[in-house]
Amino acid sequence: MENNPMKKPLEEARILVLGDIMLDRYVRGDVNRISPEAPVPVVRVTRERNLLGGAANVAANLVSVGVQTSMMAVCGTDLGGTHLIELLDRSQIDTDLILTSSHRMTTIKTRIVADQQQIVRVDREELLMISDKECKKLLSNLEACWDSFDAIIISDYKKGLLSNQLLEGIRTLADERPKIITVDPKERKFGKYSGFSLCTPNRLEFETASGIDCDNLEALKSTGMAMRSDLQLDALLVTLGKDGMALFDHEGSTFIDTEAREVFDVTGAGDTVISVLTACLCLGMDFEKSARVANLAAGRVVARMGVATLNQQEMEKILKRFE
Repeated sequence: MENNPMKKPLEEARILVLGDIMLDRYVRGDVNRISPEAPVPVVRVTRERNLLGGAANVAANLVSVGVQTSMMAVCGTDLGGTHLIELLDRSQIDTDLILTSSHRMTTIKTRIVADQQQIVRVDREELLMISDKECKKLLSNLEACWDSFDAIIISDYKKGLLSNQLLEGIRTLADERPKIITVDPKERKFGKYSGFSLCTPNRLEFETASGIDCDNLEALKSTGMAMRSDLQLDALLVTLGKDGMALFDHEGSTFIDTEAREVFDVTGAGDTVISVLTACLCLGMDFEKSARVANLAAGRVVARMGVATLNQQEMEKILKRFE
């Protein structure tokens, strides 16, 4: 592959993450008995921890590898929202573009974990689409700071932020002032993500949207190429778990073998892929090299327990392999 020198160092890249943010709460403890009230384990809590979840974890991945990161989202004025913004600030993620609303409940996912085993997950959320007023405010703020960022990551967790109106407004801005815009999808059909730079569905998301089985490589190849063209994307990257990745771009199709030697936890792997891949695009790398770096990064993250991120030293070590 032809050498592609980087246009800028990692720490000069500036990326905006636009998506559904949530609080991931972990409650850990020990189980020594069964409840006399019902046949369920009694967890004696020893530790509680709040972490950035959803699109906020994408931002955490970017900051971890040294990228200047801002967050655009909507959250509640409740205690969960307060904790979430405090965590973002503490992580050195700019929160100036986050709107708060007293009418919105901040999504909190609480996982009860005992002896390294997740017993149950409790979700506190209300799926509420943003209002026209909120949408107009977000687009106005985005237009004002548009030139401040090298790229935008759209991270969809189907919690109500990414309305068709908001995405159409982003496309209009991009038509006037082109920019790298990558998307981690969640919808069953991908039409709402058309016209952006790159989309990164996982195996299940791609199979649901296309109706094909990814184990059929010929069908995967032909469908992937057709979908990229139909959606007017510069590239489509399908993450296939243990089977690696399939990239479809103007050069054709490329299959990338997985780099994960041992998988402990796939939580947050998709967030790692889109954050690292977008960072690489900001550095001037092409789609294939960016995907290969993201593949290596994801391989390291899934080998760790819990929601993990790559650090800047690890990222720079991977990047040196592609100089």
